[in-house]
Amino acid sequence: MGPEEEAAALGEAVVVFVQAGTLARLQVTGELEAAFAGDAGSSGDVEGPGSSHDALVLFWVEQGLDSGAATRLVRELAQEDQAQQAQAQAQAQAQQAQAQQQQQQQAQAQQQQQQQAQAQQQVQVQDARSAAGPAASASGGGSDDASSGPQQQPAVAASNNASSVPRQPAADAPSSDSSGPQQRPADAPPAAPPSQHTSQLSTNQMSAKLSRLRRILPGVDVVALVAADPRVLSCSIEGALLNMIALVEGLPGKDVVSLVSSRPRLLWLDDVRGRLAKSVGKLMSVHPSGDARVVTDIIADNPGLLWRIPDYYMEARLIDEFPIEIQNMMVLSDAGIGFLHKYWKQQRKEQQAAREAAEGGP
Repeated sequence: MGPEEEAAALGEAVVVFVQAGTLARLQVTGELEAAFAGDAGSSGDVEGPGSSHDALVLFWVEQGLDSGAATRLVRELAQEDQAQQAQAQAQAQAQQAQAQQQQQQQAQAQQQQQQQAQAQQQVQVQDARSAAGPAASASGGGSDDASSGPQQQPAVAASNNASSVPRQPAADAPSSDSSGPQQRPADAPPAAPPSQHTSQLSTNQMSAKLSRLRRILPGVDVVALVAADPRVLSCSIEGALLNMIALVEGLPGKDVVSLVSSRPRLLWLDDVRGRLAKSVGKLMSVHPSGDARVVTDIIADNPGLLWRIPDYYMEARLIDEFPIEIQNMMVLSDAGIGFLHKYWKQQRKEQQAAREAAEGGP
């Protein structure tokens, strides 16, 4: 087989490999989307009375946890519930304050418009007076005109005085163009929808939530997952599925289920797709390989980068500007950053030489 035939065969193999990878990703994505569609009708949490502390501990013991771990989990769920309630209350207060501020701004704008309208009316009155004066003096020669002039002048003056008096709206009187406290401005943020917290769930609701988690995480010990990260129990099933789909698409060829099992936070992390794009882009800008496959392997081995890089290290321009822990995720065999740059420099030279040899032929 000649070099041209070998190159053609290699190209066909690469195409087949890429197509196989694409089909695998589509298959996994399709399975997740099917689970998403099948769970859509039962994903909402049904509101109901929560269970007592002892009943919750007994429930988790029946799920396989020992008494100490079950008690600790129930306590952590209660603490998480209190934190969520405090956060929801703070958000509601912030939204209320924003709405009140917008109402005050609208009231001030309306008051300014009224003041401007009153000023324009006063200017018009003064213009009318100045125009009526010369007309009255020019017609003052005849007796009929003299008698009619004084009769018309007071009427004009009276009407001008009446229109020049500024009208102050009553402080407590409602008006059609004033936004009262019962009206929410159009730009005000909508009220936060009520949410059910973990400690308010009954044992039946917790059992249903665990069943839905097992449906999207086959073969995973979801009880141990909740024990490791109690927020998993309060996360949205739809959001968890979308996060897993984003991981399948952003980390091709990786075992996403095992990845989520090791880092349960990936189930409830916000904007996983955007975080993946930011993390990959930042690592490609600093890593000497400049290869997306290399940096996605680093992220797959260290999924904590998905919340550390976008939240804290988007301004880093060099590997040295990351913490030592993140630097060690990029180096090869603990050889240091200098060896990393030398290694990828040599790799680029060898790749370039291979391409030139393939293009040049025998």
